[in-house]
Amino acid sequence: MRIHRWLTLAVLSAGVSLGLSSSAIAQGTTTGAVTGAVTNERNALLEGAIVQVLNVTNGSRSSQVTRSNGRFFIQNLEVGRYSITVRMIGYAPETKNDIVVSLTQATPIDFVLKEQVVRLSTVLTEVAATTADFAATRQGAQTIITDTLVRRLPTLNRDVSDLIRNSPQVNVAQDGRISAAGQNNRFNNIQIDGVSLANRFGLGASPTVGAQVNGRALPLDAIKEFQVLISPYDVRQGNFTGALVNAVTQSGTNEFKGSAFVYYRDQQLGRDTAFLRTAPFVRRQLGFSLGGPIIKNRLRFFATVETSDNRAPSTGPFYDPASPTGLANSNAPSARITAAQIDSFTTRLTSVGIDAGDAFLTSNENPLLNTFARLDFQISENTRLVVRNIYNDQSAFDFSRSLGTFNFNDWTAGVVYKQPLGRRSDRALEQRAAEGLSMESARLAQLEHEILHQLDAAYKNLQAAESLLDLHRRRREAAAVQLDARRELYRENRAALRDQLDAEARYASAMLDEALAKVAYRRAVTDWNFARGAMTGDAVLVRQ
Repeated sequence: MRIHRWLTLAVLSAGVSLGLSSSAIAQGTTTGAVTGAVTNERNALLEGAIVQVLNVTNGSRSSQVTRSNGRFFIQNLEVGRYSITVRMIGYAPETKNDIVVSLTQATPIDFVLKEQVVRLSTVLTEVAATTADFAATRQGAQTIITDTLVRRLPTLNRDVSDLIRNSPQVNVAQDGRISAAGQNNRFNNIQIDGVSLANRFGLGASPTVGAQVNGRALPLDAIKEFQVLISPYDVRQGNFTGALVNAVTQSGTNEFKGSAFVYYRDQQLGRDTAFLRTAPFVRRQLGFSLGGPIIKNRLRFFATVETSDNRAPSTGPFYDPASPTGLANSNAPSARITAAQIDSFTTRLTSVGIDAGDAFLTSNENPLLNTFARLDFQISENTRLVVRNIYNDQSAFDFSRSLGTFNFNDWTAGVVYKQPLGRRSDRALEQRAAEGLSMESARLAQLEHEILHQLDAAYKNLQAAESLLDLHRRRREAAAVQLDARRELYRENRAALRDQLDAEARYASAMLDEALAKVAYRRAVTDWNFARGAMTGDAVLVRQ
């Protein structure tokens, strides 16, 4: 198995520190910060004092003016050592050196300025400050590995995974898998300069990419500082339930600095066994790094290249003509193999176009190449441009044998039997191979019969489904005809009802006309009687 993994990463970032900001709350996840207060001798807070921060290694500068409460917070600082100077009119300037800025930590430092009535010389105070283990800026259990420890701690594979075990919450299993706080190794995460380079598939012991081929995320010389976080309170850190390895890379300084190394080990430096002595066992590592200024205090570079060439013998038995059984590195005394059996096997595979290789001892090669380059440009006092590139080319050849695949005692054309065959001629082997092929043909025929039976059952089920679908179709057509008949009957009943209502309306109108005529008749008779009574004198009596 040969696996290639490569990764190219180009990150462009500009960190801008706003000196008058009143809402700065925390330092970045790939940088550090300094914070504190400026007071006078009477413990009064000073507003408007100028705070200047100088990186003593590369000359980069940042500044800020204290707020109304006399406090300052300068963030986006590279990890390293700084010199901080505070100035204000009417007070003598004060400088503190060797201020250590750690990854994701805000280093507290306060200043007390003395009033200056006349011109005085600068008061220089030498102090050494480190990040407190118990401080308001601490955000959970963590282990910080500084650049000094990265250079001095021993490591066999020159991988950051070898240094993670220095955290007390981390346990490394025998197979190299890293467990943090009891979690599975797949739940760990590693990020370089804020970019995740975690092994998403979890196919290897290391949490970095290329773990399946024993690869590394980047050269060890490129790491400036890293921390191992366990359940931090910082909401910006996520995508892990085990440990987060947060690392930052090296940058160039105002001085040209470089390094080179060569590590070598072969079979003569390994265990005194025939398995190692007779095979090439080589582990060769070499690399170099170089950094320095292009424009002093403005433009810096850093680059490193690391390569590793590992060769180890394949595990499992192999053919040895000097051995009585024909096998070496075998833990089964009954296992044996002959040159004739090997020739017969390779001849058969060659006849069908398959390269069988050989039965002798083989080696697994594991070449690794890691490169890193970084360019830092200080655009202004509070603006910095960073360009990084990571390129990895890593591969591994994985081959092994076992007695189950390399034992011709019970081998016949790929079929393994429980009873041993002993010593047989090639014709006997061919006969057993033919029997094995016959059994395989019978099994294939039985499988074909079962498949045909399943297909026939599926066809019958399809026919039944079609019949059921046709029945539903006919029922739907009958329902449609019945619905049409009901609609026609409704139309006829509605017309008859309308005619009946019209007839009843005409009858009611005629009855009303008859009643009105009777009323008019009675009124006419009454009027006539009144008229006649008036003429005969009875009208008065009637009216009374």
